[in-house]
Amino acid sequence: MKIYNDKRYWSAGDVEKFAYCPLNLYLALKGSKVEISQGIEYQNNFFKRIKHAINNKKLFKIYNRLFLALYIATIVLVGATIPLMFIGSSILVLIILIASLSSLLFGTAIYLATSLIRKLKESKKLEDLILYLSISSLILTLILYFYYSFRNDFAFFTIALSNIIILLDTYNFYKILTSSEIIIVNEIDPDKIYYMEDGDNPVLISEKWRLRGVPDLILKEDSQLIPVEIKSSKKPSSIPFSHLMQLVSYAVLIEDNYNYEVKYGILNYPNGTYRIEITEHLKFLLKKILKDMDKMVETDVAHRNHNNEGKCAGCFRKSICPESLSK
Repeated sequence: MKIYNDKRYWSAGDVEKFAYCPLNLYLALKGSKVEISQGIEYQNNFFKRIKHAINNKKLFKIYNRLFLALYIATIVLVGATIPLMFIGSSILVLIILIASLSSLLFGTAIYLATSLIRKLKESKKLEDLILYLSISSLILTLILYFYYSFRNDFAFFTIALSNIIILLDTYNFYKILTSSEIIIVNEIDPDKIYYMEDGDNPVLISEKWRLRGVPDLILKEDSQLIPVEIKSSKKPSSIPFSHLMQLVSYAVLIEDNYNYEVKYGILNYPNGTYRIEITEHLKFLLKKILKDMDKMVETDVAHRNHNNEGKCAGCFRKSICPESLSK
């Protein structure tokens, strides 16, 4: 809670605490601090992964362009090799074969680097086999060049086979690069990030709601802004009311600060997500909670609003709570 222009502004985190249990927020306002390093550590690691993915996607685009250029160059080289065999210009053929081998080795480096960047969990054994066969066939072709005339049927067959494998190889690699799954961090596409808490973004403030907050993430998709709240706990079987109200708080903050109607938000857990439709009823519940929070401050009275022992057991302030069901 902060005071701006003699008005009380609640944070989205305050809303979450109160929605969980009024005593949770009440004790926090009284100066009761708790250690929640696990959640903070998870979020920090999450943001690091997001930033890493953003950098990786930039590199991925560069590698993709390089590979496209390589693909075109290899086609030209391979296409030029076959007619030169019939002309008998062995020196030119040798030069082109060496250039093709160089291009393929460069493509190999791009392929391996891209595989590493995309953090492939499953090894592409077939693609790797084709890759090494291509390199081997080109090396074999160069060796045969010094021992056989291009008029030799075996040498001609080997050269033709090498060129075919190169074509299939480059096409296959390009297909892998362009059709591969985009780098996603726990179902979040870094390309859609519009706002991130761990960055140079302002605190969002709404005079209408007397709310403030810094969303973990805001995604932009199809002209829509989507608040994302990152949670370190496992995805529960049902949506916690406190998490729901915190997400709605960010939704109204986005609407007031960016003039976008927020249609839905996302609760992101380590093992899954919930997509929440932001309805007028949820906004009504948020308004009621904010009024109850104001009343708590004015009366200086708060009580537990549930009889759930498990809820108390999971509360960070259970050890100092006068009404806790779990000590």
